[in-house]
Amino acid sequence: MAENLLHGVPAKSLSPRAFGWQLALGWLFINLSVCGLIAAFLVNSQRHFEDAARQSAETLVQVLEGDIAASLEKVDTLLLVSVDEFQRQLAAGKFENAAMEEFLERQRSRQKLITVLVAYNAEGNAIFGTRGKSGPATSNRDRDYFIRLRDHPEAGLIITKPLFGRVSGQWVIIMVRRVQDANGQFAGVVVAGLALENFERRFANLNLGTKGTIAIRDADLGVIVHHPPAEKIAGYGNTTISDEFREALAASPQTGSYISGATSIDGIRRLHTYRFNPEFRFYINVGKASDEYLAPWWHQLTIALAVALAFMLFSALAFYQTHRYASRLADRERFLRTIFDTSDGAIFFVDPAGRITHANERMAAMWGYPLAELIGAEYVMLVHPDEREVGRQRMTKLMASEIPFVRNEREYVRQDGSVFWGFLCGRQLRDERGKFIGLVGLIADVSAQKKALTELQQYREHLEDLVTQRTGELELAKEAAEAASKAKSTFLANMSHEIRTPMNAIVGLTHLLRRDQITPQQADRLGKISGAADHLLSILNDILDISKIESGKLVLEAASFRTVDLVADLVSLTANAAEAKGLSLRTQMGSLPPLLFGDRLRLCQALMNYLGNAIKFTESGSITLRAALIEEDESGLLARFEVQDTGIGIEPDVVQRLFNTFEQADQSTTRKYGGTGLGLAITRRLAELMGGAAGVETSPGDGSTFWLSARLQRAIPGSLAAPDKPGSGLPEDKLNTPHYAAMSLLLVEDDLINQEVAMDLLQDIAGLNLTLAENGLVAVDLAKQQNFDLILMDLLMPVMGGLEATREIRKLPAYARTPIIAMTANAFDDDKDGCAEVGMNDHISKPVDPDQLFNTLLKWLPPESPENA
Repeated sequence: MAENLLHGVPAKSLSPRAFGWQLALGWLFINLSVCGLIAAFLVNSQRHFEDAARQSAETLVQVLEGDIAASLEKVDTLLLVSVDEFQRQLAAGKFENAAMEEFLERQRSRQKLITVLVAYNAEGNAIFGTRGKSGPATSNRDRDYFIRLRDHPEAGLIITKPLFGRVSGQWVIIMVRRVQDANGQFAGVVVAGLALENFERRFANLNLGTKGTIAIRDADLGVIVHHPPAEKIAGYGNTTISDEFREALAASPQTGSYISGATSIDGIRRLHTYRFNPEFRFYINVGKASDEYLAPWWHQLTIALAVALAFMLFSALAFYQTHRYASRLADRERFLRTIFDTSDGAIFFVDPAGRITHANERMAAMWGYPLAELIGAEYVMLVHPDEREVGRQRMTKLMASEIPFVRNEREYVRQDGSVFWGFLCGRQLRDERGKFIGLVGLIADVSAQKKALTELQQYREHLEDLVTQRTGELELAKEAAEAASKAKSTFLANMSHEIRTPMNAIVGLTHLLRRDQITPQQADRLGKISGAADHLLSILNDILDISKIESGKLVLEAASFRTVDLVADLVSLTANAAEAKGLSLRTQMGSLPPLLFGDRLRLCQALMNYLGNAIKFTESGSITLRAALIEEDESGLLARFEVQDTGIGIEPDVVQRLFNTFEQADQSTTRKYGGTGLGLAITRRLAELMGGAAGVETSPGDGSTFWLSARLQRAIPGSLAAPDKPGSGLPEDKLNTPHYAAMSLLLVEDDLINQEVAMDLLQDIAGLNLTLAENGLVAVDLAKQQNFDLILMDLLMPVMGGLEATREIRKLPAYARTPIIAMTANAFDDDKDGCAEVGMNDHISKPVDPDQLFNTLLKWLPPESPENA
């Protein structure tokens, strides 16, 4: 039979079902055999214990029968001696009472079984051995044994049934002999009373177990002694016996054994042995309880059952595991057979001679040969002639274990002469002992892959050209995008600079004009100019902020602040506008902590957008600012801020795009209320930067509630910087002192109007000593000629800009620590960073707020000493 190379077992093997039945029958046979052996062992063991118990009981019966007979024989001997003494004194014609009493007492003491030894005269009266008792109570003339011995001289020793002794006062058996005078006439009897309790006490000392019994019965089977006492025996002399004992006596009257059961006196199953003494005519019966003498056997039975059960369980488990393993092997064989028969690749086995021994149908189809013709063919003959010798060499090396496996692509020739590409994987095949038995191989037809690979290579070469071209285009697009982004930033910076520069002149000149003697109408017009400038500056700041946010350059600055200060700032900034429209402004701060840590400036900016819109779109009613603590954990807290108004409300279709950049409710809103549509977009972006979100709850005609959430932290107590103590008077008044007037300041500014505004603010209002330089080069030359206490530096100037001028001035030894403050229309963070890099101390954005300018000078100029203040 051909060997199955998938498993090394015959190809036609048992089915899992048939194998399972064979295993089950084998398991049953083994378990029945083991159970039979255990049963045989237990039967023999039980028989052994029963034989041992029977032998022990027989030995004990024999010993007890002999011991009792010997004791009774001794008692009889003492009776004979006592009778002789009685007859001797009777023949002498005179009794020596004291001597006779002493004699009888001496004889009685020789045998412990004897309770009393009494001599009776012919009238049945006790004359000796009564121990002081006398009278009718001691008479035995009515006893059967007395009458029998009186009337029958030939009677010898008489042993009575148990009776209650008149002299001893105990249950006894009587051994009695006749006394005759010299003429052979009846002269009395000598009686020995044997107390039954003496026998019971002797039996109690024997080891018979808790349920063992010993009984002495007379020839009529009446009970003389029974140990332990049985409740079902009414008294001494009872002749009740079990059916088993009666059957045993019928079969063997003298000696034997039997097993009592339900008909025994107490119903306990026992092994009994008995023996009859013909001389003294009594039976001795010893019973051993079967549950006691078979206790070791029951222990063996328990162990044997446990062993049998364990063996059955273990064998069942072994059967289950074997069947399971066999099922897995069968499943694996079917699985491998399925793979072998249905594989898309050619699977084959070759023997050590290189000839094919097994092949699947796919191999026959791949080469176009009938499967029968492939079996026995040399494998290398299927290889293309150009590679046949190389294939033979590699196969030889694989068989010799010089290489671990073969894996390569080569050409093969079909029966019709056509050529195809095949991918070969080959390994050694060994049996379970590790002996080499051949090779196993798998060949996949890769002709299509080869063709596709060739086409792919051609496409790859073309693709590389496309990638190179596209990469160049992307580089150009990237450069164009970077240039556009740079142009955008440059445009915004230039736009900011160009707007802020004239704005600085407008704000500055307006401030100066409002200080002059003007009419109310002029004051009103100047106020409108100032408001328009502030509005234009707000628009400019919004455009810069949205640009920073979109470019990712807006950085939050966290610091500790008081919640009440945040609210106070918002109220102070919006109270006048709300009051001008007759609106009620309310605040509800809820459960926010008093000290917070976060970007107070940006949070204030976001809420100001909400408050500004609420005032703008509300004609009457109230505006409420709320704040509440939403949640808090170890990482911080989430606060929610709301601005609720009683304004016009918003249509639902508008809400979805309301927070988009440059979006407003509709065109009519833009015309009626104005605005750029940047405020809500900035608010949402700021809320998201602060770890929160923004939204609105609204309905047309019912007002709106704009909300935002922000993730903040509780500030550590004591971390809040102490607020500056408010000074008396305006900041320009603080500067307008002899101390500051003696100081020298350098203003570097190229714009003529801004020069005029700055000089009026610093000289005419603040009273400072100011020197003007129209560009950076002039500033450097002036710095070399004299020492200035502070320099105000513009950035964008002809000839030499402010950054380069600052670098040159810092190189001068006298200006290593001199405050240099940028005062420029460049308001981007990059501009501020550039100022700090070259050594500037501070930054003032144009248009310049006079109070900010004066406070910055007070911050950096050397303070006035207290004694000169």
